[in-house]
Amino acid sequence: MFKWGFQIPFNVVAFGYDGTIYPVNPHETELLGSKVYRTVGDIPDKPVDLAVVTVPAQGVLDVVKDCAASGVKAVIVVTAGFGELGEEGVRMEAEMARVANGNGMLLVGPNCMGVVSPSPRSLYCQMPAVTPKAGTIAMASQSGNVGGTTMRLAADHRLGVSRCISTGNEAVVRIEDYIEYFGEDPRTEVVTAYIEGVDDGRRFLDVARDVSRKKPVIILKVGGTEAGERAARSHTGALAGSRDVFRGACKQAGIIQVVDSEELFDVAAAFAGQPLPRGNRVGVVTYGGGWGVLAADACAEFGLDVVRLPDDVMAELDSFLPSWWSRNNPVDLVAGLVERAYTRSIEILLKSDAIDGVIALGIGFAARRASIYRRQAKEHADGLLPVELPYEELAEQVIEYEAGVVDEVLRLIDRYEKPLIFAADSVASAYYDQNEAIFTLWDHGVQVYPTPRRAARALARLAERHDHLASIGVR
Repeated sequence: MFKWGFQIPFNVVAFGYDGTIYPVNPHETELLGSKVYRTVGDIPDKPVDLAVVTVPAQGVLDVVKDCAASGVKAVIVVTAGFGELGEEGVRMEAEMARVANGNGMLLVGPNCMGVVSPSPRSLYCQMPAVTPKAGTIAMASQSGNVGGTTMRLAADHRLGVSRCISTGNEAVVRIEDYIEYFGEDPRTEVVTAYIEGVDDGRRFLDVARDVSRKKPVIILKVGGTEAGERAARSHTGALAGSRDVFRGACKQAGIIQVVDSEELFDVAAAFAGQPLPRGNRVGVVTYGGGWGVLAADACAEFGLDVVRLPDDVMAELDSFLPSWWSRNNPVDLVAGLVERAYTRSIEILLKSDAIDGVIALGIGFAARRASIYRRQAKEHADGLLPVELPYEELAEQVIEYEAGVVDEVLRLIDRYEKPLIFAADSVASAYYDQNEAIFTLWDHGVQVYPTPRRAARALARLAERHDHLASIGVR
């Protein structure tokens, strides 16, 4: 049950693939309720659209030849042990590519983890048992592990993907081919890639430059250090190249380059769920002062301008905030829960022509507070808490209050068409607390970041995209 030859077809079947599978194994007769065929050539329904190869390396070439002779349209070679291991592996990989190219057959891999395409056929043809919903973010990853991490983040945060492809050694289809396809794919709006090395740098940049005029292209490039390059070469056989040269070329091509898988997810989520700002001027609303200071520092670090609030904005805020509020940007509510103060402050900043986007700190607190009230109710019932209070009523009230806040901020996003980026520490315990406020935002494509810095960084990348499009005359 731990072999990839079982795990991958199990995932395909268990996660609802809307099609027919044909297991192939010379030693079995039945797998997961389907008849097993001895060879690909024995399958009666031809041509087969996709074959997934998990046999040991020494048997892969024969299977690829069998697929080619049987008219299979595309092959994913999951098996490792080729170009990443040295001269003999390079020779075997080249022969595999020759067979595929000579027969007009696409070949993904070898040394990869599979592909995911949730819509329209619910295809989760991969090693990890991770099933993000259908959405608009596509990823091509030269590491199956990094691709799996990104999909797991997407699934955990209820963020949808259009495609996710583990590209492996790229014997035939290369990273730039996938990016080019994503650029034309109607289900994809955000293009991401994890890259260890690029063979044809000129074509890669030409493709990425063309796609970035239509859709954001977000790249995580590794292997720019000596240690990283050695690791990349042993992993997929990639030649990593100079970090500085790659960074400069990406900037010219309009590619957004990120530093780790966390930022890759954060930025992709922002592009999938937020409009672009018209500049870098930011307003910040916070329930507490410390997070506001962290946000202001982060904004400065990433090139965002925490602007001085205009007089008309100050006057509106003064009309309902308590006299001790910060009278500054960030707008510090001093932990106050004055009726609608949070959403009213956000709206005042959003509608101001002096502000291009808003970072709102501190949402999703109600679920933790309600769980405390309910635990206290149980402790009182068990005789452990002598004080009698309307615990259940308090829990319901706080949940109802924040549900109204979430409804209001979703309306504001639609109304003002400016980015509204949230950060809250409550996101870390969202599943533990069954935090409906966080879940509702996620279900509407609005991410909540766990720190002000990550929120500011995501907003800065949106502003970077706006500036690039403006510089090339694209609106």
